[in-house]
Amino acid sequence: MARTTFALSVITAIALGLVTSAAQASIINSGQTQFAVGEAGPVGGTLVDSLSEPLVAKTFTGTLHSEVWSGDESNLEGGLTFVYWIENLNGPGGNSLSRFTTSNFSGFSTDVSFDPTAGRAPTLVDRGGSGDVMGYSFLGDPDLGFGEGKIAPGETSAKLVIQTNAQAFVQTLGFVINGSTASAAAFAPTAIVPEPSSMALAAMGMAGVVGYALRRRKA
Repeated sequence: MARTTFALSVITAIALGLVTSAAQASIINSGQTQFAVGEAGPVGGTLVDSLSEPLVAKTFTGTLHSEVWSGDESNLEGGLTFVYWIENLNGPGGNSLSRFTTSNFSGFSTDVSFDPTAGRAPTLVDRGGSGDVMGYSFLGDPDLGFGEGKIAPGETSAKLVIQTNAQAFVQTLGFVINGSTASAAAFAPTAIVPEPSSMALAAMGMAGVVGYALRRRKA
């Protein structure tokens, strides 16, 4: 019954245009949901920073890994690439994991995919209506041809890759969900804030332009 319900929900979503085909570009905009696309990456580049943080919830434990890459040759957005993956450390009979989200992507373009070379592949990717929250869902049943299912105890997810046009990053939180929710530190884009001296120079330049315009008007 559960398998049939999932299959019908996916078919309905496709019919309504709520889920776009994986054959399309993996650029994802605010309010969109897509089938997850497998792409090798990052390609080349430099690992800028990394984290491995524990996940502890009432129904599961695990580890969230997070990386930031610069110079990723496959990143057509021209900025930083963010990589995440999840280890489900539950023992036999423990809970499987179904969803990962992280935030602070508002205002940035995002090319969302996963590395298909290892780990449990996600089924769907989505971006919240404000563009802030990015999500990966691990759903389905291989027997039905819809996804690989949840991250089982002892398994690791595929590497989840978000290529952006961001030039700077900050620590945020990543959330793993199934029955209960656990959060851990992760990385996300952040806007570059001008230094006070640069802001002062910009203000002086603007004042000069305004003054010049006023003088011309009086003349």
